Amino acid sequence: MADDAGDPRRARRLLGLGAVLGIALAGAGLVRGAGGPGGGLAAGDVARVNGAPVRAETLERILAPRGITPAYIAFYSPGNPAFDPVAVAAAAASPDIVILADPGRNSVSFLKRLREMAPALPVLSIGGALGDARLAASIPLSAPVYVQAAAWRGVSPAATAYVERYEHRYGAPPVGYSDTLPYDAVTVLVAAWRKAGSVDSAVVVPVLERDAFPGVAGMYRFDAAHQARWGTGPGALQGSFVLWERDGARIVFPPR
Repeated sequence: MADDAGDPRRARRLLGLGAVLGIALAGAGLVRGAGGPGGGLAAGDVARVNGAPVRAETLERILAPRGITPAYIAFYSPGNPAFDPVAVAAAAASPDIVILADPGRNSVSFLKRLREMAPALPVLSIGGALGDARLAASIPLSAPVYVQAAAWRGVSPAATAYVERYEHRYGAPPVGYSDTLPYDAVTVLVAAWRKAGSVDSAVVVPVLERDAFPGVAGMYRFDAAHQARWGTGPGALQGSFVLWERDGARIVFPPR
């Protein structure tokens, strides 16, 4: 996401697309999507950020203070994806990086199609199937392919131990989101039960609101809306960014 060196007036440009829309912000910050409509490229399209409906123009307002301007935002239907129009438009928009927020296997198919049209265009996947080492092995690496994950082997002793246990049991490493976060959710809940000395929600919720709980992804703290604190602020969960290479994945954030 480098600045355009030739013209300082031009902001950095991003491309967000997928059945779920996600935008990566300034290093570790993340706007996380869940859900989204199929089709359409208009500014009135609706994604979901942290469970709340957000229109494309709202995402632009979130990005603007960070000097990032979306070059193009698109949604394709997860049930009946039409990759070609989106891939063609993505290549034509020539952004600095594509932010792909489709968590399903459609993301792999879309990326292969995009590579045919724009082989030098970097891509960042917000979690999802592209974090699966078995699927990643089939990805053309003519340009960087990054994956954002809740945790990854090597980020911390807890993350490494979790990955090794998971791989021993299931024969393949976790993808970093859909398996890690449910594991952490149960871990945090059990820890809160123990601290509260009860499973009664009236007793447990204040404990969750007040205390911090270690998990594979880091230390969990919850905001007033009872959402885990993700972002760049002190004590927030930041996640990991990895770069797929021919012999595996390399962690690029947090800095090593």
